[in-house]
Amino acid sequence: MFNIRLFVVMPIITIFIYSCAAAVIAYHPKDNQNDVQTRFVDGNKLATSTKPGSSVSIVSISKSQIGGGVNKLKFLVVDLVLKNNSEKELNFSPQDVQVLALNSENKIKTLKTYSPKQFIKKIKRVQNIANAANAMGNSLQNIDAGKTTSTTTTSSISKINGTANTSGSFSTNTGLYGSGQSNTQLSGNVKTNETSNTTTIDHDAKKRADKENQQELRKIREMQNSNNQQLEAKLLKINTLSPGQVVGGKVVLEYSSSYNQALQIKIPFSNDIHDIEYSIVK
Repeated sequence: MFNIRLFVVMPIITIFIYSCAAAVIAYHPKDNQNDVQTRFVDGNKLATSTKPGSSVSIVSISKSQIGGGVNKLKFLVVDLVLKNNSEKELNFSPQDVQVLALNSENKIKTLKTYSPKQFIKKIKRVQNIANAANAMGNSLQNIDAGKTTSTTTTSSISKINGTANTSGSFSTNTGLYGSGQSNTQLSGNVKTNETSNTTTIDHDAKKRADKENQQELRKIREMQNSNNQQLEAKLLKINTLSPGQVVGGKVVLEYSSSYNQALQIKIPFSNDIHDIEYSIVK
């Protein structure tokens, strides 16, 4: 009965929720695990752990990212499907999911499990930094909006005509005396070039450019808010499951580039502990 319900839920929860974050690393469950059944569904290797009181299926695990450069957030997305096999109501909290990540030397690191609020807060931080950088870039571009510069060059020629007279005399204590005079005729042209720049500002054009940029940023923020709301709706939250009830959603974990070779996932549900091991797809 669980498998039938699972296929009903899967098309809803397997929709990739990060249009701007392409998966670059994926994981598959290891074979021959105790109490874990594996099968392929739409290209994904699905793992189902069945216990007396509950069942847990991991539809897929993939690494994604949002942002770029130093403003980049990397994370793991785990698609979970849960079923209450008991005769009483059971509580499930995604915060109880524990993931141990192994590096190439089999050293272990515990990955942080984000609550929906924590993850949305991180997403918004990346978006706000990107929006601020975009606004700053637009402001720099708008410095010259509506600004026009013209250059004027003027030339003038002046004529010079004249005479320079030089005269002098000398005497010595022995009685020698002398004097002289010279005349120099001066004639020529002096050419002068002058360049001046004049800048005029169309304030209305600058205001229009600023307004267009503000409208563009407003549309981006509205789109981000809409996407964030859709994203948050797909994240798995604390649920109380009635007997036989199935719930599916996504759990987000931190990603470590140093510890990414294998994952050991422990999912507490009711009195059951579901252990499923995954290895990286190469």
